[in-house]
Amino acid sequence: YYIASSEGDDANDGNSPESPWKTLNRLNQALNAREIRPGDRILFRRGDVFTGCIYASSVKGTPDNPVVYGAYGDVSAPKPIIRGTLDISDWEGSDISGMNTCKATVSRIMENTAERDTDGGFNINEMISGKYQVYPQYLFLKGRSLRLARHPNEGFFFIDEDSERESRVIKDAEWGAIPAKYQWKGGEAVVRMNRRTYTNFEIESVGSSSFTVAGSENVILEDGAALNNGYFLQGKAAGLDAEGEWFFDEAAETVSFIPPEGTVCGDSGDRTAVSVFENGIQCDDYITLE
Repeated sequence: YYIASSEGDDANDGNSPESPWKTLNRLNQALNAREIRPGDRILFRRGDVFTGCIYASSVKGTPDNPVVYGAYGDVSAPKPIIRGTLDISDWEGSDISGMNTCKATVSRIMENTAERDTDGGFNINEMISGKYQVYPQYLFLKGRSLRLARHPNEGFFFIDEDSERESRVIKDAEWGAIPAKYQWKGGEAVVRMNRRTYTNFEIESVGSSSFTVAGSENVILEDGAALNNGYFLQGKAAGLDAEGEWFFDEAAETVSFIPPEGTVCGDSGDRTAVSVFENGIQCDDYITLE
């Protein structure tokens, strides 16, 4: 089976380079219908870019006949790319908390995002129809991942040693000096619980020198874990204060970023994309990826 985003057509049979399919949606339809069999080869045209996820878990190969995913076409052309992002072009100049920003509406993405199943997966029929998997989780400018708005921009805050153990209240002497601290209600405190792991806690309420996180899980454990490992804040526009940071406002259905010097918001030459898929391929046994 041949797939070419540049010259294919999903109405084709897909059985030759002269009659390739065009989209991953058409491939997923064939996989779901089990048109693809052990030993079959699925080939993407070199130099082409495909957006989406391959849902191959309904078709598995055998030890002697794996399902092979590879490439065809001009061997001097770049390898085909499967990406999880959509280009964003309708940027406008804006102002957030006194910062010059670029802002774009992503309502069309949110309206086309699939609901998760009870087990956290995605309905294959929605995926075949062209639904996306997730709201924007990453923003790329000219292929470079921008940093999600956070505070502080570098390093960490630290929980005070005299904070109560087995508690959801974070006391921090530095908290009183945080700009717009009351705007962080509903945001996230990302706490370094130990050297290797971080936990995201929703900020439930904000005080003058402390804040409380939602839920039943304690931030500070009985042994004092998390006291010396630091935390930072994210998930609110209040953190958008440095060049190259970005923020997704779910309520307003917009994404914003502070442009690097020399970037013009409406300049189509500045390729900008947001992530809308979290998986490249979901597959079963005996799959070969060339």
